[in-house]
Amino acid sequence: MMAAPIVRGRSQTARKDSRVRALHNPAPSGFGGALNTGFSANRYDLVGLIIADGEFHPTDLPRFLAAIEAADLVAALVPNRTHPLYRNFCPGVGGHACR
Repeated sequence: MMAAPIVRGRSQTARKDSRVRALHNPAPSGFGGALNTGFSANRYDLVGLIIADGEFHPTDLPRFLAAIEAADLVAALVPNRTHPLYRNFCPGVGGHACR
């Protein structure tokens, strides 16, 4: 079981926008742990996740919201995206061979 996240201080964004909460894990937990903390702390019906790698843009969210009306999950795929060959292999084996 994961320890409860700690809400301490307020990030610069959280100070400007009361809808934003800064969550901190009590111990380093990696990317997956950070996602789990955020999803567990969610207080709304839907969660929109846009990773900061620039692959998707917040302007995509209205299309996702329209699609979710008829689905349980909406995910995006970028066709013909150029990336290193090992990234094609990693998802197929759960990333274990690439760690």
